[in-house]
Amino acid sequence: MRACFVRSLFWAGVAGLSALSVTPQEYLPPLGVWDKLQHVLAYAVLSALGGRAYPAMKHVAALFFGLVALGGALEAIQTIVPGREAGVADAVANAVGTGIGLFVERAARKSV
Repeated sequence: MRACFVRSLFWAGVAGLSALSVTPQEYLPPLGVWDKLQHVLAYAVLSALGGRAYPAMKHVAALFFGLVALGGALEAIQTIVPGREAGVADAVANAVGTGIGLFVERAARKSV
C-alpha cells in the first residue's frame, strides 16, 4: 500500500478511536464483547497500522509511547464524559494492545 494512504488510514483511526472514546455511553451500541478485549483489539489494530504507516525502526518507540499516552489521556477525559468511567485497567489494556499490534506488525514485516 502507498505510504500516504496508510498514514491517512492511521490518522483517521486515531481520530475515530478518540471520538468513540469521548462519546457518551448512551450513544454507543452494545458490542457484546468484553470491554478489555475491545481496548486490546482497538489499540492492536491502530498500532499495527501505525507500524505499517511509519515503518522506520526509529518510529516504533514513538508509536508505542504516543499511543499509550493517547490511551491514558482519553481515559482521563472519560472522567467528565456522561456514562463513561476512566479506568487504570482500560489504560493497561490499551498499552497491551499497542504492544501486541507493534509486535505482530514487526514480525510480519520480518517474515516477508
